[in-house]
Amino acid sequence: MSDPGVFFISSILDPKNFEMDEKYIIDGIQFFLFNDSTQYDTLASQWTTGNSNMIVKDNLDSDAASVKRNYEIRITEPALGDTSVNNRIMNFQLWDVTDPAAPFKQKFSILDNAPVVGTLDQGDKLIIVSNQNSPMWRFDIAYPANQDIVEPQPGDTYKIITRKSFDRNDVIEFTVIGNSIDDNKAKSELDNIYVVPDPYIAVNRLERKVFNPEEGRGERRIDFVNLPKECSITIFTVSGKFVQKIVHVASEANRRASWDLRTKDGLEIAHGVYFYAVEAPGIGVKTGKFAVIK
Repeated sequence: MSDPGVFFISSILDPKNFEMDEKYIIDGIQFFLFNDSTQYDTLASQWTTGNSNMIVKDNLDSDAASVKRNYEIRITEPALGDTSVNNRIMNFQLWDVTDPAAPFKQKFSILDNAPVVGTLDQGDKLIIVSNQNSPMWRFDIAYPANQDIVEPQPGDTYKIITRKSFDRNDVIEFTVIGNSIDDNKAKSELDNIYVVPDPYIAVNRLERKVFNPEEGRGERRIDFVNLPKECSITIFTVSGKFVQKIVHVASEANRRASWDLRTKDGLEIAHGVYFYAVEAPGIGVKTGKFAVIK
């Protein structure tokens, strides 16, 4: 993966297309976007200030347009409330807060069916309307059953959040963290390195079976197991004479390296005890020994 960075992907991708072209694969990351329908977000919508248990419920049977906007119902003193398009003076103001930096008052209609006229309460129906007075959202106002009513007070705010489908201006931004190595864990894993078979005896089950006697003994090998992805293996005799060096570079799935029991000059080694040192750059060194028995 490349260095840590920020990627952008436009919403023009078809979120139902699981067979994306390679041009949508960036540094090994493939994107799958799932579009959402525009709807009232009942989990995110809530009283942001105040302790009222009033419920603002979406009227799913409505003919409203379900516009992708967010709103706030700001409870006020009756004298400071707004007048609905059907001429009801209410104890709240309705604001469009889709852009928090530029909120503006939103038109609404109210069916004031509750006991207290001019107060948003049980049984009311709030209709958010466009500049042309077309319904965009319809909400029913209620309280939970079998609970004491806690009415909202001036200064309380209920935020209406809508879930929004993608449009041409949407951009998804995320940050990826580059690969890193846990040095302490990597050093501890060096202790898991070992040689197989040990001791090496004239024939071992890792070697290819030879059916033609004229081929001679065939392949001879030992394996160094549980290696780091990148390392070098240096092999010495007990007297410290250099025998062979193996450079190991592999994927995470291949953590072993084989040696054909030949010296750097291509000669078969003699029986005896040998020492090895596995050096992993930036991690450490693991030493060990193994025996070769004739």
